[in-house]
Amino acid sequence: MKIGEKLPNLKLKTHQETFIYTLSLIGESNLLFVVQGKEEGVEKLLLENFDALVNENIEVYIINQTSPQENLELQRSKGWPFTFISDTKKELLRALGAKKSLLNTKPATIFLLGMDGSLQKSWKNEEFDITELLAV
Repeated sequence: MKIGEKLPNLKLKTHQETFIYTLSLIGESNLLFVVQGKEEGVEKLLLENFDALVNENIEVYIINQTSPQENLELQRSKGWPFTFISDTKKELLRALGAKKSLLNTKPATIFLLGMDGSLQKSWKNEEFDITELLAV
């Protein structure tokens, strides 16, 4: 996706094994899609700033290619309040523009979408700055 482009409607499963449609997420808050990397630095930073994200009306979703059951186990073991989205067919990952080379990188790839579902900003293979996110 390029800046300003809108999210397509895709049917995916959450860590709770419920189906969600991506367009159903649009409208009430800004969306932060985090393509999970090999390290947990971004997730920890988001957790430390969770209250600030809520105050800024930003809802966080962790996207990866693992099964809903594996995501549930990860979510429970880490105690993270984020919703995990299983994208085993890489539909959302492709739509966002997370290329194959980005899916296995150490840092996470992050996409901020506005309340209308359009891409506002992305951080790809760059140092993620939470203050920049909260200022958007």
